[in-house]
Amino acid sequence: MPGSKVCESCGQGHDEQGHCGCSKFADGTLITAKAVDIPLLEIKACPEGGFWNHSGVTKKKGVAIQVTCLGGRWAASSENKPTSGDGDQRFSGGDESLLSSAPTGALLAKVGGDNDGAGSAVFHIGKNGWIPAELEGNIWLAANFKKDEIPKSVGAVYVIISDENFYINGLLA
Repeated sequence: MPGSKVCESCGQGHDEQGHCGCSKFADGTLITAKAVDIPLLEIKACPEGGFWNHSGVTKKKGVAIQVTCLGGRWAASSENKPTSGDGDQRFSGGDESLLSSAPTGALLAKVGGDNDGAGSAVFHIGKNGWIPAELEGNIWLAANFKKDEIPKSVGAVYVIISDENFYINGLLA
């Protein structure tokens, strides 16, 4: 998917003319925010070769990372009702899912490991969440389905990854 334009100051989307409407006055001076390209990452319900999608982002220690789900839908199978990255709040993933305490279909994250396992503790991201500053390594994202459902799951969600200051892609300092 092509990048979206957002304001460096407020993170809001811009219209076709590049305006977000957040222009601010500071010391009597009008400040206008400019748009930057943000890579949207496709996170598949059924990633190739495992349970987890590699985000392409390597997180450095000391930087808290925000993951925001902007859209898309996925389901445990073509027979199931699709859900957004928030998951289906009526049902927890259960003991056989990637994170039993998170809703079925919720967006999850971990740091380190590989697409099959290992790495940090798993985090519930949902529509928007943070990865703690003390972790270091590759960021992996997944849908919270039962492990035996993932090979037949369908769909994808689209996310952006940022630190507390700006949107990023690739290596974080």
